[in-house]
Amino acid sequence: MVAAANATCPGGDSAIPDAFALPIPQNINVMVRTGSNVSNHAMEVCCAPNRVQVTTGCPYLWCELPRRYFNESSDPASVGSKVSACLGTNFADGDSRGTVFQFNAGARAGTATTKQMGLWVLFVSGLISYLL
Repeated sequence: MVAAANATCPGGDSAIPDAFALPIPQNINVMVRTGSNVSNHAMEVCCAPNRVQVTTGCPYLWCELPRRYFNESSDPASVGSKVSACLGTNFADGDSRGTVFQFNAGARAGTATTKQMGLWVLFVSGLISYLL
């Protein structure tokens, strides 16, 4: 059984809380975005072969990051850059509200401090806004 945290949805639908605060598995590498449509094209493509899911009670899409993002490097910045490139290439819905990553699978993903993850979230949000 996978442990999940209790979620509190932020006001509005434009902010994503820390992934650890969401009711998603905490022992895998995940990507979280705002939304509730599991048919989101960018998420489907970038998460494949893993399934896009919606958190319980909050409007956030999430998926386990596929292993292909970790083939060359397990560095969070490198992995995040690959995922961001995929999202940018497949952005079809005009949603530029950002993405949060959670890296938890040990050697496969590496580790990142809260400061590193915070900076990464800001970078990804800015990159996606720039691409649109």
